[in-house]
Amino acid sequence: MKVPDGYPLVKGRFVTGFANSGEAAIELMQVVPFLEEDMLKRTAASIRKRPTGHPHVVVDGNLITGQNPASAQGGGRAVLQRLAADAAPSKERQESTAAVADGVAHHRA
Repeated sequence: MKVPDGYPLVKGRFVTGFANSGEAAIELMQVVPFLEEDMLKRTAASIRKRPTGHPHVVVDGNLITGQNPASAQGGGRAVLQRLAADAAPSKERQESTAAVADGVAHHRA
């Protein structure tokens, strides 16, 4: 996905996604049409990851990414936290955005 100026949406953003090691662990390296980690590297994203199978969510502004299915709960929590922060009055928004949910890495507000 690209933004209006033609650059990839994730260029220069902090993200996570299914790692090559995860694909290798479940023996899908030759099955999937592309390796997500390699694609993210080509788009100049700043990739953050944890060991295979561990939940990991990265929040960079309105962009919320999860590394794997184990990250679904943390990803949902991050979305709810972001929505609550956006709906809160200004001071509460700043405090909520600064808060860190369990297992969620916040890199930018």
